[in-house]
Amino acid sequence: MVAMDDDNFPTDDDFIGGHQRSGQKWTGPIVREPARFHNICEYLTLEPHRLIFPRGFPFQLRGHVNQPEFVLSPKDATIGVTEGLWLDEPDVDATTWLNGRVKGVRYNGPDLFVLDQSTWSPINTQNTSVVRELIPAFVFVTMACPVPGGVLDRYGDIWGGYFLLALMQGTKYHAAFGRPLVHHRRNPHNYVDDLRHEYWGVILTDWLLHLLRNSFKPRSRNVSDRLPELAEFLEAEGVTQLPGWCPPEIKRFLQSTAENIREWSSACQQVGV
Repeated sequence: MVAMDDDNFPTDDDFIGGHQRSGQKWTGPIVREPARFHNICEYLTLEPHRLIFPRGFPFQLRGHVNQPEFVLSPKDATIGVTEGLWLDEPDVDATTWLNGRVKGVRYNGPDLFVLDQSTWSPINTQNTSVVRELIPAFVFVTMACPVPGGVLDRYGDIWGGYFLLALMQGTKYHAAFGRPLVHHRRNPHNYVDDLRHEYWGVILTDWLLHLLRNSFKPRSRNVSDRLPELAEFLEAEGVTQLPGWCPPEIKRFLQSTAENIREWSSACQQVGV
């Protein structure tokens, strides 16, 4: 399955062929980061030159450059998800855009690079494909939750992408990035409004990542059977461990997210995905 946003357009890259690599075995080296996160924006040549990070990258690690280690891939390593990068307007958050415009003028990385399961990077829905077995785990978190100052928005694909990476742990599947490239010609945005909508996603993502990476341990072998485990985890661990400064709306949002994941899991089972 391929996801593509309505303001992304194919380049001269083989779009279909590039995404057909999802599901293929991977025998090359894989990338591991000591910090456990890899900044894919470093593969873009930018004008003006700036150090930027993809939307959803943890703020505690921003300001640092990649320090990749290349290690042997596991024997059964398979590309489960492929995210192609974006020229023109990169997928960055409102805090980045408010610091000045930036344009991706070329891609300077390999055709494809694959991450070790211990190394994460945000996954969006702009130019991304997943194998059939991972479709249930490719969750888009329902947004527009009312919160003080507006709504919680613009992190549905980002949190969903992190849930996908958490659900893939211990399987044969790995996340890959690189080509096919797309042109990202953003729909009109008011970056101050974007910042209001991203606010709670921005300040809670680091907390969520710490919780997922350190406490979520899926037990089932099948990825689809792990969805109810994730829902239970969000209720038992997420809701109870929310920072004390969160308003009650965030608790209700996590409870609703858990309920939606259960409904999505049930729907996938009914249609045989």
